[in-house]
Amino acid sequence: MITDDRARRVFALEVAGLPVRYTSGSFDPSSSNLSATIATGISYTNLEAIVSVGAFSGSVDPSGGVANYSGVSITLASDRVRGTLDDPSVIFGRCGARASGVSRAQITSDLLYSVDSGSFTIDTDLTSVLTPLPALLHIGAETIRVTGLTSSTVTYDERAVGSSQRQSHEITQEGVNVPEVSTGITTFRGRRASLWCAHQYPDGTLSSFTEIVNGFIESSPIVEEGGTVSLSLMPLTALLDTSYSVKSSSTKLLHGYHYFGAATGCFLEWAVQLKNLGGVLYQIDRASIDTVANAFTRQQSSLDMFWFGGPKDTDTGFDRSHPRYPMLKNVGLRIYPTAGSGQTITYDPSITEPNPLNGTTWNPLNVNISTEPEIKIVQLGSNEVKRWPEVITEELSTFGPTSSTGVDGAFARWSLTADEQLSVRAVDAPERLRPQVVLNTSSLYRMVVNGDVYHPRRWSAEAVYEPLARLYRLWYPIDIRAEDDQTEPDNYPLNRVANVRTLSVPNDPETMTAREPIRDIARGYYQWRETRILVEDRLEWLPTSATSGEYYWIDVKFYDRVTGSMRSQLMQATHQTTASFDGSTVGYLIHLRVQQDWDNLCSFGDWSEGDRVEIHAAASFTRIRPAELMLQLLQSGGGGQKLGTYDVLSLGLSIPSTYIDEASFLAYDQASPFVFSGSIHQMGSCLKTCSTACSKRWAA
Repeated sequence: MITDDRARRVFALEVAGLPVRYTSGSFDPSSSNLSATIATGISYTNLEAIVSVGAFSGSVDPSGGVANYSGVSITLASDRVRGTLDDPSVIFGRCGARASGVSRAQITSDLLYSVDSGSFTIDTDLTSVLTPLPALLHIGAETIRVTGLTSSTVTYDERAVGSSQRQSHEITQEGVNVPEVSTGITTFRGRRASLWCAHQYPDGTLSSFTEIVNGFIESSPIVEEGGTVSLSLMPLTALLDTSYSVKSSSTKLLHGYHYFGAATGCFLEWAVQLKNLGGVLYQIDRASIDTVANAFTRQQSSLDMFWFGGPKDTDTGFDRSHPRYPMLKNVGLRIYPTAGSGQTITYDPSITEPNPLNGTTWNPLNVNISTEPEIKIVQLGSNEVKRWPEVITEELSTFGPTSSTGVDGAFARWSLTADEQLSVRAVDAPERLRPQVVLNTSSLYRMVVNGDVYHPRRWSAEAVYEPLARLYRLWYPIDIRAEDDQTEPDNYPLNRVANVRTLSVPNDPETMTAREPIRDIARGYYQWRETRILVEDRLEWLPTSATSGEYYWIDVKFYDRVTGSMRSQLMQATHQTTASFDGSTVGYLIHLRVQQDWDNLCSFGDWSEGDRVEIHAAASFTRIRPAELMLQLLQSGGGGQKLGTYDVLSLGLSIPSTYIDEASFLAYDQASPFVFSGSIHQMGSCLKTCSTACSKRWAA
């Protein structure tokens, strides 16, 4: 580097966001090619302090790959007695939350990655210590230029000042994790820094400075008793050895609430049936048949609890009466009751003229009632947040039913108790018949009871409907299995099982309610094919509004109850919004892209067993060129192209484009036929592995 035997090497150290620049001599680097200001209207203070700079070395595998570098040690002289506030021992001695001479405040509104200028609020008045303006404030690893300040509001117009790292600063974990602004830097480990070198001529003039290390401080500086400060600088290349991590970019499912959309997973569906579905035998005394009054007397109990006004098979058009209509059958004989009082039944003879009982010779006449399961349904919500699992109890309590007659009636009702048990009770159970409630996680389209196959329907005042498809039913978050049920928990399409639970009302009519335990209830959950995930905290890199054609990858790490182990899946999200309940914000909604491969995804939730669900940033690539892949991973820090053209991902190393020779990367792509496909999760993935693979492909 030194080309003149009369020149000497000189150094300058710039720490990101620090308005003090340390030099190895009494010269002004701005007289050469370094800037005199760290931000608009804020000048650098140059202080002679560098007394030694260690050797810089590295190595690389001959077959190609990423070089390994050792740190460059720098020693600064300090005077702890007579030194000013810019002395290295003062600056680098401010480590941690207890650092003296620094004023702090917590933010009370977020400072997002995507916002270039604006204002945010703080909880402590800094007007007396942050003067004059403009001035610098530090938050995390970032420094901002402040142009306006009140007792509670900070106004800024520049971010990532002095080559500091642009970040998102948000209040997370329901207010537990709150970013803090400070008037001085108190954390130096990992902070970006640059070491510059030039040669100085005998007349004091300087050559142009060359940046010999563009990197970060490897560990906390050491303030020695002997009047020196030691620190080690690692080049940015060393970031390749770190696992992916976007700070404060993860979130968890929100407990106690759930967002119900327009249709998917919004309906609770069950079947009500009589245990004696095959029919119960009744006997009609022939002497009691009055074919003029169209009445007769049965020898057994009454039919008062049936719905005499229900649709008959002659009304429906498909040879099926309503499940609660008491049609009496025998071989070649159908009797359509119209009313009942005790054991006396009035019937309609006109439906099967001539009168079906005119030619009866049997005494007594044996008939039976053959019924089938009936589908019931309630909607739990529609584009709204509801309390979970309280919404189940609330909606079932509102639905009832309170009678066994009418379209909304039923022979039995059920509920979910506060201690998380299933309760079932008879509404108006017909004598000699025992009602049951049937729950099925898959579908109620085909039910097999006592060897007989039924295709039940849902009856309304307007029409008769097929059972709902799985897409619309709530099935995942309540494990309805009994304790002795050996089937796997249903997590379609991860597995193809159906969990079925049949709840019978008590045998003893005096015991109105039966209670049965269930396996578990998810505290928070996402059910397959829903388009929203309700979470605790905002993801700092996910925008608040959707942009056509753009989406972001998220990595969902969850406990798989089928295998008993943790697994992860990648999903595509478009944006996020706040989630409100009863007028207050309770969480955030991650909006999922509708056009994604749902067959490779499944439900997930927070159960009593296993770790909680965690949602992180991720990236997925399909046939991407090596150079473009590496540039995206190096440059991305949150997307939106804030750090350059390739800042498009929600995870990466946040290296600005000004520090990357993009043309050199892209030049290799012109001669390389290789492409990459795959994904990167935030579960220990290391960029160096990917970069080494790319560079070795180029070297091949």
